[in-house]
Amino acid sequence: MKQNIDELINKYVDNELTVKELEEFNELVDGDEEIMRKVKAHKLVHAYLNQTEFDSAPTLTTQSIMLKINQSLSGKLEKNYFFFGTLGVLTILLIGSIIFFFTYFGKSETKYTGTESLITTISGYINSFFANVSSKFVDANVMLIISTITLILMLGIYFIFESRKSFKKKLHSLS
Repeated sequence: MKQNIDELINKYVDNELTVKELEEFNELVDGDEEIMRKVKAHKLVHAYLNQTEFDSAPTLTTQSIMLKINQSLSGKLEKNYFFFGTLGVLTILLIGSIIFFFTYFGKSETKYTGTESLITTISGYINSFFANVSSKFVDANVMLIISTITLILMLGIYFIFESRKSFKKKLHSLS
């Protein structure tokens, strides 16, 4: 009931009561001196708050903040060529590996008669694939290529984390 009375007082002070609610409120206030004191206190606070002047934000504050954020983001997006280049190379490598796998193992003459023969055939392909791949790793050129790709990946990951850290610092400097 106390919360309802406070809500009614707030609505009364803000002139939000309907005619029926206003009549009920007046009957309630006439019978209770404590509620009358609360109404007077709420009116006094309401009048004081309406008279108080607030400092307004400088003109175009929001626009200048958004302009700084957009400028920092646009510069950051333009500088991520390395990330997109690395991602493109990795995508091409993945697609090439998939194509190689299917062309290498797609030359089978075996017809599948059941689940067991399919599983046996697939496991045979996988075993022969890894045997062929592991025999290729002994070549020095292949090891050089793999080392280069690993270095590129590690540098890409480093630059991604550094750009994220730099962006967070710029964002904190704006706030």
